[in-house]
Amino acid sequence: MPRKSTATSSLPPGIRLRGDVYQVDVTVRGSRRTGTVATLEEAIALRSQLKEQLKTGRISARVWTLQIAIEKTWEGVWCNARSGLKLRDNAEAAALFLGATTKVTDITTDDIDRYILHLRKQGNAGGTINRKLAALSKVLRYAVQRSEASGLKTRPHLERQKESEGRIRFLTVEEESELLSIVTGWNKSDHADALVVLIDTGLRGSELWNLKSETST
Repeated sequence: MPRKSTATSSLPPGIRLRGDVYQVDVTVRGSRRTGTVATLEEAIALRSQLKEQLKTGRISARVWTLQIAIEKTWEGVWCNARSGLKLRDNAEAAALFLGATTKVTDITTDDIDRYILHLRKQGNAGGTINRKLAALSKVLRYAVQRSEASGLKTRPHLERQKESEGRIRFLTVEEESELLSIVTGWNKSDHADALVVLIDTGLRGSELWNLKSETST
C-alpha cells in the first residue's frame, strides 16, 4: 500500500490526515457530521455525501452507506446514551475496515468474518471483538428497521466470539478483616453481617436478599 502523504495543506477542506486514516469533518448551518475512512478517495466521496445529507436533511441515494447508517444510529439511539461515544467509536472501527462509503446492502457475512480475522490479528481479545461487533450489529439492525430508506432488508450474520473467563480473586484474611472493620466503623452492623454471610457462603447478593426466614412448627 502506498504511503500516505502528511501534507495536510494539500487536502480538500474538511479532510485531514490523522495517523494512517483520513478524518472527514463537515458542518452546514451549525449541524456537524464526521467520519473516518482509509483512503483519500473515500474521504472525498464521504464529504460529498455528508454535505448532501446536511443540506437536504435526507439521503439522496436509495441505499445508505455504512457511514450514513452510523450517523443515523447515533442520532436515533446513541447520542443520549451514557456510553454512546464509545459505541460510535466501535462502529467507526468497522467502517474503517469495511469502508465508510460501502453500501449497507453490500456488506456480507464473509466481510464480517474478514473483519473478525482482522481484529484478531490486531490483538483484540474475544470480549473486545464482541463489543465492536455489537456496535456494528446495532447499526445494521437500525438500518433493517428502516429498510425503506436504507435499502437493507436483512442483516448479515455476526459470529459472536468466545470470551475468556474472568479472573477469580479471593479476599485475604487481612483484607476481610479490614473491610469488616471499615463497615462496622460506619455503624452499619447489618451490612457487616451481610458481608460475613456473602464471604463465608459464596452467595450472590441477589440470592442473599431473596432469602426468606422460616420457623419450624
